[in-house]
Amino acid sequence: MIHAKPTKRKPRPKNWITAMRHETPTQRNPGSVNDFTSPGPARTGWVLLTEVVVGVPLFALLFVVLIGVPSFAADPDAQLAPKALRAEAEAASRDLKRIRGKTVRKLPPVQVISTREYKDTYLLKSLDFMWGGDYERSLDIFRALGMLPAELETKKFLDRFAGVMTSAAYDFLNKRIIFPGRTGSREVLVHELCHALQDERFDIAKLMRATGGSYDRILATGALIEGEATNVQIRYRLGGSRLFAGFIPFETLRRETRERAEAIRRSWMRFLKDVPPSVIRTQSFVYDEGVLFIERLRRRKLRWAAVDEAYAMPPQSTTQILHPEKYLAGEWPVTMDIKGKKTLVPGYELVTENTLGEFGMRLFLMTHLPKLEAPEKVVEGWRGDRVYLYRTKDGASQVVVWLSTWETDQRAGSAGEKLKEALGALTERNASFRDKPVYRGGGHRVSRIQLETDLVLLAGPVLAPLKAEDVFVKHLIAKTVPERRPPIGEEKKD
Repeated sequence: MIHAKPTKRKPRPKNWITAMRHETPTQRNPGSVNDFTSPGPARTGWVLLTEVVVGVPLFALLFVVLIGVPSFAADPDAQLAPKALRAEAEAASRDLKRIRGKTVRKLPPVQVISTREYKDTYLLKSLDFMWGGDYERSLDIFRALGMLPAELETKKFLDRFAGVMTSAAYDFLNKRIIFPGRTGSREVLVHELCHALQDERFDIAKLMRATGGSYDRILATGALIEGEATNVQIRYRLGGSRLFAGFIPFETLRRETRERAEAIRRSWMRFLKDVPPSVIRTQSFVYDEGVLFIERLRRRKLRWAAVDEAYAMPPQSTTQILHPEKYLAGEWPVTMDIKGKKTLVPGYELVTENTLGEFGMRLFLMTHLPKLEAPEKVVEGWRGDRVYLYRTKDGASQVVVWLSTWETDQRAGSAGEKLKEALGALTERNASFRDKPVYRGGGHRVSRIQLETDLVLLAGPVLAPLKAEDVFVKHLIAKTVPERRPPIGEEKKD
């Protein structure tokens, strides 16, 4: 295990909050890339990276692993003796009540288990619960879009990394806090007890089922759940709740969080070269954007009550997490579908479908257009999408049909141009999008057609019996535009 060099704590000036506003992140916290949201001095002995494996190793594992503390957030010098866990959990429960205003009614069991048991009794069972035992098929669309390696298998990945991907987790199936292979600190217990409190009050399993397997909605709900627990953990680390919320400007928090998240991502990429970058960015999203989302909720006059209200009306898209003002204003995503989708492409079978959302589209562009400047701006006007994967029975040929709708015609046009370019780069590298046999002149094509704010993209063999315009001409798009929900409270300004 590699540790950051211990740093000597300098005495804080009396008005150190004001002083920090004029310091750069490097001046404020030299050498600390992992204490990514704390504005205070660097944490002594903060774990760097060899035991850091992404907390969300595969898209199918999003919910399973995100309700835990990733290894980068664990202080290895603060590990507790197993016999002391119960007493520390009781103390952590009191800390949780001080910070959050509430704590668990019944303290859950706290157990140290083997990494093998962690994989077999927690990760795999949670996967089966979430995906009905068919998580490999659910990942096919991300393999087809080039966001995951075609050869990647979930269980083999878990065999390799299960023991080091998290320092602790809340097992929502068995209502317990588990430490795979080693214990952790009281700070970690505070984080996990926050998940136990969420489960008591709002039922994590119910929240998971409500996502319907949508990638976009899983990430949004994950940011709510993990963002709250991480927000509470940061407050514990800083020693009080007023410090984090009342004195530090939100924009300062946003800048520091994202700068340090990017530093962590770069470090992960160095140590985990065979893990797809999109997976690492997905992991980072639920923690970093989740913290900011929760902080925006807390800045309503209702404070923590606004966070409680969010569980009754969970965010349903990454757009609402990335742009909290849309969630707070009651703007909800448009749902899209294709009428007769199972028989849309003659000779091809519908394998799977999903919603990528604004964040997923951003990752897609970053994967295939790495030199594209500001991909987040390209997809900022997202209102809804649905992507479908079709394959021939022999699996040799595939077609992707991607619907989306945008805030304005201009947004749809600019996004469609870049998405088509990215699909073109994908089909150039993936032979399964080509006609067979290729030597007879077969090839691939990417079609794009726009009707006002709606967009259809199609990628597949030239001879595939479907054109993008057919979806419009035959009136096959079904859209549901939800009513605007009432806003939550009023925002408290800095």
